[in-house]
Amino acid sequence: MLSRPVVTILFALAAVATAPLAAQTPVWSQFPNAPSGTSPRFDDLSFINESTGWVARATGGIWKTTNGGNSFTLSRSSTVSNLTAHFRSIGFVSESRGWAGNLGPGSYDGSVTDTNLMYETFDGGSNWTAKAGFPVSGSNGLCAIHALDSQNIFGAGRVRGPNAYFFKSTDGGTNWSATNLTAAGLMGGLMDVYFKDPTNGFVVGMDNNTFAEFCGSVYHGAIARTTNGGATWQVVATTTNSCCYFWKMSWPSPNIGYVSLQQNGAMIGHTYYKTVDGGATWTPYVIPFSSIAGGMSSFYWQGVAFVNDNEGWAGGDSASGLNNFLRTTNGGASWTPIGSADTLRINRIRFLRPDYAVASGARVAVYRVPLAITAPPTNTTVALGSNATFTVTAQGSTTLAYQWRFNVTNVAGANTSSFSLANVQLTNAGNYDVIVGDISGSLTSAVATLTLSGFPVAPTLTAQPQSQTVNPGADATFTVGATGTAPLSWQWRFNGTNLSSATNSTYTRTNVQPADLGNYSAIVTNVAGSVTSAVAVLTFPFSDDFDSYGSPSIVTTATTTNGYKIFFRAASGGMDFKAVFGFNYATVTYPTIIPPAPHSLGGTTKGLYLTVNKDTTAAAAAVNLYPVGQFNAGNFALKFDLWINYRDPLTSTEHALFGINHSGNVTNRIGQTPSDGLFFAVEGEADSSPTSTTLRDFSVFRGGGTGAIPFLMTTNNTTFGPTPPLAPQFDNGNPGLMSLFPAQTIPGYGTTTGGTAGLRWLSGEVRQVNNLITWILNGAAIAQYTNIFAYTNGQLLIGYNDNINSTGDSNNFAIFDNLRVEKIVLAPVTMLAPRVIGNNFSFDFATEPYESYTVQWATNLTSPSWVNFTNLAGNGNPNTMLVPLLNSAPQYFRVSRP
Repeated sequence: MLSRPVVTILFALAAVATAPLAAQTPVWSQFPNAPSGTSPRFDDLSFINESTGWVARATGGIWKTTNGGNSFTLSRSSTVSNLTAHFRSIGFVSESRGWAGNLGPGSYDGSVTDTNLMYETFDGGSNWTAKAGFPVSGSNGLCAIHALDSQNIFGAGRVRGPNAYFFKSTDGGTNWSATNLTAAGLMGGLMDVYFKDPTNGFVVGMDNNTFAEFCGSVYHGAIARTTNGGATWQVVATTTNSCCYFWKMSWPSPNIGYVSLQQNGAMIGHTYYKTVDGGATWTPYVIPFSSIAGGMSSFYWQGVAFVNDNEGWAGGDSASGLNNFLRTTNGGASWTPIGSADTLRINRIRFLRPDYAVASGARVAVYRVPLAITAPPTNTTVALGSNATFTVTAQGSTTLAYQWRFNVTNVAGANTSSFSLANVQLTNAGNYDVIVGDISGSLTSAVATLTLSGFPVAPTLTAQPQSQTVNPGADATFTVGATGTAPLSWQWRFNGTNLSSATNSTYTRTNVQPADLGNYSAIVTNVAGSVTSAVAVLTFPFSDDFDSYGSPSIVTTATTTNGYKIFFRAASGGMDFKAVFGFNYATVTYPTIIPPAPHSLGGTTKGLYLTVNKDTTAAAAAVNLYPVGQFNAGNFALKFDLWINYRDPLTSTEHALFGINHSGNVTNRIGQTPSDGLFFAVEGEADSSPTSTTLRDFSVFRGGGTGAIPFLMTTNNTTFGPTPPLAPQFDNGNPGLMSLFPAQTIPGYGTTTGGTAGLRWLSGEVRQVNNLITWILNGAAIAQYTNIFAYTNGQLLIGYNDNINSTGDSNNFAIFDNLRVEKIVLAPVTMLAPRVIGNNFSFDFATEPYESYTVQWATNLTSPSWVNFTNLAGNGNPNTMLVPLLNSAPQYFRVSRP
């Protein structure tokens, strides 16, 4: 008997989706609608309760929420009367009374010009006024505010001096006293202040040495303590290492406190100070970067907060690393990175209670129990006249609200976690669910059905048929879901008329043609009644062959017409473009006659004519056209026929444009702002440089955004593939383009340059499959790349661009015809003909053209470690794999695509 190794084949296409498990403990996330951006960041925040809070966003102003962070409004701009403040600190004692501190001019923020150091409000931030008496002579900024209670409010600043002042009010902020700790020889800068009670407090910052950039002076972190309400102070801790200052304090209990240390020079680990005797003495702890789980790079350790004596978090200001947010559960003995995009650049953390905290950073973070339904209501069957009860179990960060619904209609008074029905009748049978909410939002439970035993129940729909857009000739399947007493019967309808033999829960229209487009619905019936579904609409994707125009429609003004939004921009002058819908291109005779486009049916010769820059203004210009209402997403292809006409290479500096995933609200013009989407440009002849960073003969662009020009993607700045570019320089002189577009001799005109796309029909295509973008001309992939940008869906673009100011020749224009969108439906990867050939295992699998595939193998399926065997690009034909067999282990193979 011939013994061979065991080989098992496994094919997988998509990631497996699993139901998420509801979290049972608080987690860090981000208030979804806080003002975004990392510069400036939020420096401080003060929340009175889960609903109401204020955040100080440096030179971005003061922001307020009254709905638990679901939205924020600007309470005060940083710039008023041409004076700019940097709001560094904020504190409130009630929903109306609060204070905000200004960093002041002359520190690290050079944009600050406002010398008012404190602002106060008496109406919750609707109005802010500069506090009279601030600044005290010699004070520079207010970096911290601690509102202990309605009467006792404390302040401190500034972090880098040059003077360190402690501020105090004992009458609710009406009057303030100031103590210069620099003049007292104690502190040179203050960053935070905290009082346990009106007499016992601490300030942290730096010692009395002068701060200098880049560690140009010897300054140290220092902690000072008062036991008499700030009348006198004593320095109780000073760092041995220099070029550093203390940043924030956290006191989880009266005796245990933590202080973070920002190190501005070289460091080997994070340093914090801890007291266990109420602040009389402090001990430094250095956590080497190498000891932090997962490894850690340096960052300015700033924000710190402990929810109890052992569990705490620390964050800091750094432009890199999601790991720059740490957690300890053993009082700081060890730390673990737990950061995410929600916890970048954390500066201040404040706990309202053990399971609820807020933090200021790049945005505003929140620590809370996430809203979740942990046990939804379940189906119930009862007898007529008996009772029925539905129950839901849920969690959230605040008191939960409930609203039960019957057949999607609210039940009055049903506002607790359980809902009971007494003396159930036939009219009570149906679908029940519940909406559960807390301050963060709401969730709707799964549907639970109430059924009466022994009595027929009329049908209730559980799933509606969905509208579909399919390619001509494809199949379309509609499905309706229903419950009720069996047997159920179905009758599908098309435009309100019953369809013969369409009597199942699904209905398929095969080989869809124009006559099949319209409205589909279903009637579900049983002995107790019937119900009619919603209407599902069957449509084709967008298409325009421009043949419906009886006479040409000439457009020379940017407007919305003929089903297109038209945008135009030029370097100077007025509207200098022409768009002719229904243009009969058979009338063109120079430099050659234009035949019917490749995809025109019946030899029609009407298309869309586009040109720019033909008047005496001589200004570089572009025109963009967006089909109205054509939002495209998912897997699809933009297809078209394109003819680029020109008189001679010396007068043509013009490119045809086409693209996908645009906003439909800007003019994309090469080399000019703004720009968006993913688009391509091709010229008819050859006058672009193969080394240009702005434009090539065949150009691949992505939008740069509101203030940026289109970004030219080349092999120098972009990884193309897996199908390699046909021409590495996207230049007509590259061999791939010379082969695709050979020189052509035109009687009476001459011979065109090889590799140029003009004076011939082009069959164009832009494909999007998952995140793979492919540009195809005449069946060849010009470029392919993975889309990692924000432009993943949107409007279609066609257009025309002249990049040179000189007036173009009247024979220079482009014709678009048979413009259309096709949905791309990828067939599953299927194994074909597995076999053993010698000491190799071989199998085939079908491929889609231009798609990427990854072949992987593993030796077990219990805990597989998949190893890449190869990556390849499909060509539409079966691909054969030949894999050496292992002698001692089984082998499992899978093929996947993005």
